[in-house]
Amino acid sequence: MSPSSSSRDDALLARLAAGDEAAWDAIDRRHRPALRRWAASLSRPGVVDPDDVVQDVLVRAHRELAGGFVPDHLSAWLHRMVRNAAIDAVRARARRVADPLDDALVADTGGGPDVVIVRRERLRRVIDDVARLPDAQRRALVAVAVDDRPVEEVADELGISAPAVRMTVRRARENLVRTEEARDATCDRIREVLHDAHDRGRRPSEQARLHLQHCSDCRAYRKAFRRVDRRLRVLVPPIVPLAGLLGGGGVTVGVVGKSVVAGVLAVAVAGGGVLVERQHQKGPGDPSPVTLQAGIVSDREVRRGGALPPGTYAVTARVRLPAGVPARGQQRAVTLRCPPGTRTKQIIYPASPKSFDVATDIDSRLGIGGPTLRLIFDDRRLPRARTTRVGALCRRPDGAGSLVQHPRRARPGEVPMTTGTGFTYLRRRPGGVMRATLSAYEPVSVIRTSRRGGWVYVAADLPGVRGWVRLSQLRPAGP
Repeated sequence: MSPSSSSRDDALLARLAAGDEAAWDAIDRRHRPALRRWAASLSRPGVVDPDDVVQDVLVRAHRELAGGFVPDHLSAWLHRMVRNAAIDAVRARARRVADPLDDALVADTGGGPDVVIVRRERLRRVIDDVARLPDAQRRALVAVAVDDRPVEEVADELGISAPAVRMTVRRARENLVRTEEARDATCDRIREVLHDAHDRGRRPSEQARLHLQHCSDCRAYRKAFRRVDRRLRVLVPPIVPLAGLLGGGGVTVGVVGKSVVAGVLAVAVAGGGVLVERQHQKGPGDPSPVTLQAGIVSDREVRRGGALPPGTYAVTARVRLPAGVPARGQQRAVTLRCPPGTRTKQIIYPASPKSFDVATDIDSRLGIGGPTLRLIFDDRRLPRARTTRVGALCRRPDGAGSLVQHPRRARPGEVPMTTGTGFTYLRRRPGGVMRATLSAYEPVSVIRTSRRGGWVYVAADLPGVRGWVRLSQLRPAGP
């Protein structure tokens, strides 16, 4: 974790300990996406619901943090809790046995034998579905919805707040509804979804994963077409070196099957033995590969699959990291290139159970804000080749060079300037602790200068982001 990330976590923990619940909302938004990806990578799809694991962990984390516990590293502590919770969930599912069904309860409801059979099957399904819920959700749901106990009483028993109990019960009910809908979905529709996810290299939808838990035929069908794909790979032609065409030394790219890896767009270039297997470039109006938060590139949140906003592009690549370690003097890396006239705004994480399961770092010379983004994979030894996905969100800058949807403009008396190449760090005071990071070529407004003149207090183009920066790291605005 970078110093700036650690300091932001420390500040949020201090606010939470002081009773500021808004700090917990910030912690949740900050860490939930990474924790969900981590939970999803710890088991096979469909075995454990990562959303349930993360929700239960965050409920427990809130209770401990609000009680005064301060971890050395918040992110590491949360990831460790998610790992333990995922392991417990896998073990609990393996040994869980549904309670025997009381046939007398079903028979006493009246009706003929056919009605009794239908009711028995429905009740058995409800019991099975409730039994599959995480322990915290099952206990809260049974206590509130079945035993009709007051929420405050259940909160005292479980050691969590009343709002947390309501949220847990709501999550349990939503899981039961989704499970029932997935079980009743037609196999033809689910198999179509499985094929589409397989072809795109993505994780199947939640409904498809839930359906697989109940349908042995669809599980067998999925294994069958995966087996066929493995056999068809013997027909894939060898990788064709195209380093000379791209004008880069020591670069290895290629064409795999019918997927163009190094075409006219040249979205991704890899080095250090990394191979680009597939690459994609999407523009305004195309489906977004990820969910984009409101306020950065659009006034409202853009859900995954929704239309990319005007001036916004997404470049993604599926890369394969070889087994072993990189050769001496080389780095496992991939460089993503934005369309002409655009610059990188942020890294994007395409939805996949194996996305970013190998740590990456950003090359400070080709970091966020420029026309290219170079991601460096860690150099630890890999026991086997790994496939992962990388991506960047690109934006067309406005006249002032801002990539933000509604940027803050320089006000009367302020001096407009821009950051240089690489990262620029905002600090709480001259030479003090970092509070934010600015990308390359980002417009800022100088509000005042330090007494000695070496530092300036600036406001970034993203509203609400301010701090001190060395004057030598800025340059005059304009071409």
